[in-house]
Amino acid sequence: MWRGFFAIGIIIVPGVGLTQTKPEEPIHTSLCEILKAPEQFNFKMVQVRATIHVGFETSWLSDASCASSVHYTYESNPFTSGHEGEEFAFVPVVRDPRNESRIIPSPDLDFTFDPLNPLSPKWKLRWKPVTTAPSVAVEQDAAFEKMWKYLNQRVPYTNGRRCFDCPLYEVTVTVVGRFDHKDSPMVAFRSSDTSIVIYQFGGFGHLNAALSQIVVQSVSDVVAKPIDPTVYENKK
Repeated sequence: MWRGFFAIGIIIVPGVGLTQTKPEEPIHTSLCEILKAPEQFNFKMVQVRATIHVGFETSWLSDASCASSVHYTYESNPFTSGHEGEEFAFVPVVRDPRNESRIIPSPDLDFTFDPLNPLSPKWKLRWKPVTTAPSVAVEQDAAFEKMWKYLNQRVPYTNGRRCFDCPLYEVTVTVVGRFDHKDSPMVAFRSSDTSIVIYQFGGFGHLNAALSQIVVQSVSDVVAKPIDPTVYENKK
């Protein structure tokens, strides 16, 4: 049983499978390389070296060499409306100028009109078949326990206030897991080019705000570097 303070967000990924017949060898790479071309690594098993962070309703992996970070989770099978035989498409979005906290479909999207239903135009989207991704189960071994031993050590209070993001160690690990990516937080699903299109919103992690994540299968080579707790004294 893993322990600690981390967030597992609602996840929407087209067509993630529930079983895997043959283990997939991970691609040895880095977060920097993955995020240069995330679509090339989507649903692939990867191995990266990264610093692991746990904050208030957040959990992410980072690589300081290129200021890259991705959400991570241990939840393998996401909630999804996509099934084998269906198609999906990412819908480009922009911030709503009337409310910056909301996103809306991009006004630059082209439309196509159905002569039988001219009042309901359809967006021209790049449809792809829903594919199956490998299922992942986390290995709660000695390295995993060691990682959480350090992650759980935190400064509880600073200046009389509870500190939610004040770790006592900077923890770096080698992570093996499945990389998931979404080009947009808005996804469309359909069973055929003439069927009803269903739209879903949601990314990864807290408030579904992240577009990329790694579903952790294992960690190894855990290195913990002490952090001077006085660095949090002026934190508000």
